[in-house]
Amino acid sequence: MSVLSVLLALLVAAGPVVPGPADDLVEQACRAASTGDRQTAWRLIDQALGLAPLHVEANFARGWLLQEAGELQAAISQYRKVLALAAPQDPYAVQAREALGRLVGKCKTVALAFDDFPFAHDSPKLLSTLRTLRVPATFFAIGFKVRHFPDLAAQAVAEGYSCQNHTYSHGRLTGLADQVIMDEIQRGADAIEAATGIRPHLLRLPGGHDNAHIRQLARRCRHVVVDNVIAVGDYAITDPAVVEQRVLRSVRPGCIIALHDGVESTRRALPGIVRRLREQGYCFVTVDEVRELAGDAASPCQP
Repeated sequence: MSVLSVLLALLVAAGPVVPGPADDLVEQACRAASTGDRQTAWRLIDQALGLAPLHVEANFARGWLLQEAGELQAAISQYRKVLALAAPQDPYAVQAREALGRLVGKCKTVALAFDDFPFAHDSPKLLSTLRTLRVPATFFAIGFKVRHFPDLAAQAVAEGYSCQNHTYSHGRLTGLADQVIMDEIQRGADAIEAATGIRPHLLRLPGGHDNAHIRQLARRCRHVVVDNVIAVGDYAITDPAVVEQRVLRSVRPGCIIALHDGVESTRRALPGIVRRLREQGYCFVTVDEVRELAGDAASPCQP
């Protein structure tokens, strides 16, 4: 059953008791699309979203139109918007989740991860840049910093980004007692959950220093260690062109690019990185999505 057929069926089955102008426009758009009149469908959906920007059905229909036009990255972003607008069990959310899974599976995927989040002055600039570029990202947050700046973590999650764990104190864990290691993970998770309402389940270890025992302790804390990443050392680079060059030279399908918040050269390099990777056919996804596609373990992507 096609996405369009599903949308038409949902409109018929779940039509509101008192249809509004946006509902009527969406139904007309779907019927136009079913006859192959995509131009009219686009016009009607634009009208519907002009009247009601948060209209779930209109946003879902726009995702389908983008998908049909071959604009996969835009369609992925649009379906994510539906998931942000609708309750998890809403029929449109269910269909958006399924469509998103199929689209992500068709793409050359890459995920952006930012360690050391948040910074009082730099994080808002990074969030603004990502918003302009319309790319998903995963922030690995330091617990004590989230305690100081909870609004930034809450804002990141409210805007659809993932906020995960980078320990509480950002210290090296190897060689520490088991309880100290677990406290670092749990306190970091507690701080993030307190700020965002969502408990993290992914862990990036400071400096990438880990071992099998730390991974086992992380699992006891219900975390999965994420370390199979492209690390370009952006924190030590002042030239955005060098950051871009290192990322583009190292990227592979299914990779996680580990960058850092609080680094101006990284933020300034992002537009070029995103543009070049999109030109190469990459779709930007979350770290979770990369791992799911790789069977819970990111594909090899060492530079």
